[in-house]
Amino acid sequence: MVADGKWVSYSKSDRTMLPHVYVIPAAGGKELRITDSDSYSDENAHWTPDGKRIVYLSGRDVGNIGAPGQSRAQLYSVSLAPEEKDPADRGVDSEAAAEAADRQTPRGPRGRADGEAPAKPEVKIDFDRLDRRTRQLTRSGDTVLGLAVAPDGRSVVFVTTGVEGGRPCSRSGR
Repeated sequence: MVADGKWVSYSKSDRTMLPHVYVIPAAGGKELRITDSDSYSDENAHWTPDGKRIVYLSGRDVGNIGAPGQSRAQLYSVSLAPEEKDPADRGVDSEAAAEAADRQTPRGPRGRADGEAPAKPEVKIDFDRLDRRTRQLTRSGDTVLGLAVAPDGRSVVFVTTGVEGGRPCSRSGR
């Protein structure tokens, strides 16, 4: 996947045969792993439209490695630049504050108030302490199978599977 035309993200297995997420300049250069050493199965990386984050699937429960049919991949996000505060904290602590925050956010057909296509993002990656900016987005007992980042970059849609009443089932979340 390409965010700004200058960077490409992809999954590749390392010497342990487990996939990890890497980025590389599109013009060529050194590939750099963006997922940390505690993860063991990283894949399906998606850039957010603003180029500030990469959302991906990862397995971190090392006690589960090799257990047949016991994958527990979950959704993770890594900020590519240092953060001043938690991006999920919008300073909202009431319904009225949430409605006011939503009114201030552009919501055109492509995420802008005027409906015009957003400008291409400029991706800036700070690799220093990148692992400390990784956040787990889901904590499901089921495996997250697929994901898509919404055009406004504020939502991630995902699909899980599990067993309900002895029958396999699929769920989706947002």
